[in-house]
Amino acid sequence: MLSLLLFLAGVATFAYPVGTDLYSRYQQGNLHSQFGGTNYTECYTTHTIPSGDVLTKLVIPRKGIELTVLVVEGTTPVALRAGAGH
Repeated sequence: MLSLLLFLAGVATFAYPVGTDLYSRYQQGNLHSQFGGTNYTECYTTHTIPSGDVLTKLVIPRKGIELTVLVVEGTTPVALRAGAGH
């Protein structure tokens, strides 16, 4: 019984990062569709971006890999699940 419990705990430990990565990719994909639209441009210029909506794109170039993350407005738990908060 203990070995089964330890096995399940190990599986959960390794599955958690994979699950959060997949969820993050899903959320970033949804945000990418908002980025650069006409509504986005209007909200950005008038400084009225709602919490949780995309604010800007953060690009970190590195040799061999380029990290791109969409930054969202706000630091609420819902906003931070979607991306990096501002």
